[in-house]
Amino acid sequence: MSTAPAAPSADPPATPPLRGWRRPVTRRMLLLVSLATVLLWLAMVVTGFLYVRREWVSVLEMRDQPLQLRLPVGLAAQAEVAVPVHTRLDSVQRLKLPLDQEVRVQVQNNLKAHAVVNTVVPVNTVVNFEGDIPVDTTVVSEVPVVSWWPSFPVTIPVKVVVPVKVSVPVSVQIPLALNLEVAGELSGPLRVPVKTVLDTQVLLRANVRAHVTSRTDFSLLSPVEPFGVDIVHARLQMPMADFGWTVKP
Repeated sequence: MSTAPAAPSADPPATPPLRGWRRPVTRRMLLLVSLATVLLWLAMVVTGFLYVRREWVSVLEMRDQPLQLRLPVGLAAQAEVAVPVHTRLDSVQRLKLPLDQEVRVQVQNNLKAHAVVNTVVPVNTVVNFEGDIPVDTTVVSEVPVVSWWPSFPVTIPVKVVVPVKVSVPVSVQIPLALNLEVAGELSGPLRVPVKTVLDTQVLLRANVRAHVTSRTDFSLLSPVEPFGVDIVHARLQMPMADFGWTVKP
């Protein structure tokens, strides 16, 4: 009887741990996710409530609403009365307007004027002359012959050319009187200084309409009986921040 040797037994391979989304969900993880969701929802609710309380405004319209108004004692108030006033303004006012400024004047046409000039022109110069001067004349002279013989007149014709080169200083005051007709055209505007005081009268005539307003501050010293007030149309706006609540035991 033969016995076969037994085959050695092989161990199964180890399974790697799951990671990421493939991990099994535990109660602790569910509790943490639920708690985070509740906290996020509460934060959104509180944030929305605070935003609405701060920004939201309630609008209430009232039409033909009768009310009974009671004023408390010691109430400080202010009464304002406006009365229209119609009158007629008819007056003459005397005004004095000082003017001290430059006025720009543009002249489009040609200008024609009559100018009279009376002045003295000083002349300081040196006149240089260089040339030949011809001389053609007759010289009459008495020529003695002998000391005991009386002299007799002699006429001698003279004809010569004399060269001349001189510098003559000239310093004179020449009176000048001119009577001119001047015509021209202005290319640019003129700046005319104006310095004067205008004495004028202004006639004021107008219909005047004004509102006279009177304000009085007062405070109530004694109670006032309630009186009726009819609100024809009113639009009330109440911010949410003005609302509040009280807890009564």
